[in-house]
Amino acid sequence: MPYTEGVEAHRTEATIGEHGTLLLQNLQFEPGQPVEVLVVSKPNIEAEEPSNVLLGSVLEYRDPFEPVAGEEWEALLADRASIRLPRHH
Repeated sequence: MPYTEGVEAHRTEATIGEHGTLLLQNLQFEPGQPVEVLVVSKPNIEAEEPSNVLLGSVLEYRDPFEPVAGEEWEALLADRASIRLPRHH
């Protein structure tokens, strides 16, 4: 049987308590069911520079190589073409 067959996952966030303890409650597993626990640190957003606030916040990429707001650029170019700049003599 492949390792991932029958594997269920539950993601939660928690804060390490006093003396390095961690309490997990309301997990979606049966009592007595063996589980694997992996604890991964999270960056402290409050301590980071403001420029990093959105770091890691992208949830989905849609057509990452396609132009963005192409219609708006076309409208801008059309407006720009209709503007007559004064000529210098």
